[in-house]
Amino acid sequence: MPIKRVHILANSVKNSQHCVAGRELIERGGRRFFGEWIRPVSRHGEGELSASDCRLSNGQTPQVFDVVDIPVEEHAGSGSQPENWVIDPHQQWRPVKIEGNLPEVIVDSPPLLWPQSSIRRDRISPQALANLNCRHSLYLIEVNDFRIQVGWRDYEGKLSTRRRALFRYNGRDYDFSLTDPVMTDKHCSPFPKPEDGIKTIMLDSGGDCLLCVSLTPPFNDYHYKIVATVIEPKT
Repeated sequence: MPIKRVHILANSVKNSQHCVAGRELIERGGRRFFGEWIRPVSRHGEGELSASDCRLSNGQTPQVFDVVDIPVEEHAGSGSQPENWVIDPHQQWRPVKIEGNLPEVIVDSPPLLWPQSSIRRDRISPQALANLNCRHSLYLIEVNDFRIQVGWRDYEGKLSTRRRALFRYNGRDYDFSLTDPVMTDKHCSPFPKPEDGIKTIMLDSGGDCLLCVSLTPPFNDYHYKIVATVIEPKT
């Protein structure tokens, strides 16, 4: 079975389980460099990973900036998420200790984030995505004016929590769902009560940061755009 060595850049929540992604770390001809994005997926549900799927051999779960060896079976062949690789569920993931320095993290610079006119900027239809032919459902981007909004909404007659990431990228304002559990635990607890309305949270480091943004599989006729991970600047 092939093994993908991945520099983890996202470990977010997906269907109450895990979604992990990062760039492949390649060593060849005495050089060490980053390759394409890798999103390991399972064969159950929408590809989400259970805790046991992504548990490391040391008993931990992958964290952002870890380097991990991930046994995979095959490329998933997804047109909307071309980064997907199906994990080998019988092999454990292993943490990798890197001697020396890692290459500099690659920051992506798409002009727009999966644009489709005449609809909200937090989604795109499968047809519009196919027409873009961008071949990326993951980006690591540098943004400014980042903040979090939390509150409640009425969804199909029931109140549900709402976590949004608002930011400015390349001169445009965006408002995506936030699925980063670390950021939620750090900044959104205690969660406001329904009667408190919407609460806006600013980062201590200011509004400049890196975001791992991603497209979901299709749901209710759209791919939704999410912020999977927030990487705050070092202070």
